[in-house]
Amino acid sequence: MEKASYFDLAAFGYYFSNSFLLRISKRNTEIKFLNNLSEILILNFIQQILNGIYYLKQFKYVTFDLKPENIVLTNNLIIKLIDFSLMGNLRVNNFFRMSFKSTFSIMGPEYYENKTLISKEDIEKIEIFSLGCIIYFLIFFINVYNNKYKNNFDKDKNIEILEESIKNLKKNEYYDKELINFTENCLNKNIKNRFNISECLQKKFIYKKDKKYKKIMNHNYYEKTKIFIEFQKFDFIKKNKKHLKFNFKKIK
Repeated sequence: MEKASYFDLAAFGYYFSNSFLLRISKRNTEIKFLNNLSEILILNFIQQILNGIYYLKQFKYVTFDLKPENIVLTNNLIIKLIDFSLMGNLRVNNFFRMSFKSTFSIMGPEYYENKTLISKEDIEKIEIFSLGCIIYFLIFFINVYNNKYKNNFDKDKNIEILEESIKNLKKNEYYDKELINFTENCLNKNIKNRFNISECLQKKFIYKKDKKYKKIMNHNYYEKTKIFIEFQKFDFIKKNKKHLKFNFKKIK
């Protein structure tokens, strides 16, 4: 057993978007979106989640409910997947018909095609759509459908909302294009066109900042928090120094 100090990923996101970083930013309105989660941490979370679902894949399992609330974090920001009540075993069937047995906020369009058989090879891509929803949440701190608790099974309406969210994703200028393009692929409404788990794991950009991340995390608990926040500031300054109108000495 391990203590999940930051609770689940949803609570972690809420904490960083509404509390600690906003208190820092109140000193100067020009730095108010320092509450963007650092890309280096998002990439590390993606890496850990992919490793988790790949591990389950080796035993022919799919969670069908991969969402921020089912991902907890330990003191070292190590990810643990929880809640396997909806898990399916791919040993049983070669094809699947989807049913409304997941969480609305991470359901891909294939959930609305009850008459369509999904092959065993493609069923893992349901997890990839959920991963895309998680990344979207970490970028914007809102759900892809932006109406999480409304169980709306209107396929056309939900695809319209999804497409609008992807447009907003592509407009984002804070994160590298590689991450944005990767997330867009994960959220592809056509399950055939999404990456599978192995293809995701081959994306080198996910790992390229791992050395910097390990340097940040190689400290005691309190120092890790301090260093992580300092990296957030540094990351912001590096990306926006040409447009900043305030005195850098104010950021301590």
